[in-house]
Amino acid sequence: MIEPLQIIEESDAELSIVWSDDVETKHHAAELRRNCPCAGCVHEWTGEKMLNPETIPNDIDFSHISVVGR
Repeated sequence: MIEPLQIIEESDAELSIVWSDDVETKHHAAELRRNCPCAGCVHEWTGEKMLNPETIPNDIDFSHISVVGR
């Protein structure tokens, strides 16, 4: 299983992840917010997206970053 080894906050709106297969990916805050898999954004029983991605502006920033769960 490929897992994150390092998460680096590159700016207020971008982070990079170094994965266990040595691949590094970069992610913007808006992209991450639009794809959030939490129970508040995706119905835990049906898998239906509860969050409308069109409501997320492109210029959002991180206010807090933490690792939660898997």
